[in-house]
Amino acid sequence: MSEKMRDGFESWCLANGYTLRPAETNCGIIIEGDYGHPTVQIAWQAWQASRAALVVELPGAIWCSLAYHEAINDVKEALDDAGVGYK
Repeated sequence: MSEKMRDGFESWCLANGYTLRPAETNCGIIIEGDYGHPTVQIAWQAWQASRAALVVELPGAIWCSLAYHEAINDVKEALDDAGVGYK
């Protein structure tokens, strides 16, 4: 799991009214990778599962320029950061 994926999740939570910062209710405290509030933790697990279910098929290996292969590597890195699988 990447920090970018967690950042995306937390941005979505804040935009939808979830409290993530440490508070008296522990809604936002992260304990060993989990959120203190069960609803936020379930949402986080669903967020991760939704990303794991996404799989992007990349173009097959072809003879092409070095720039093309560098671009494909950049795409792979961006997909990894977003938690999206590829083949």
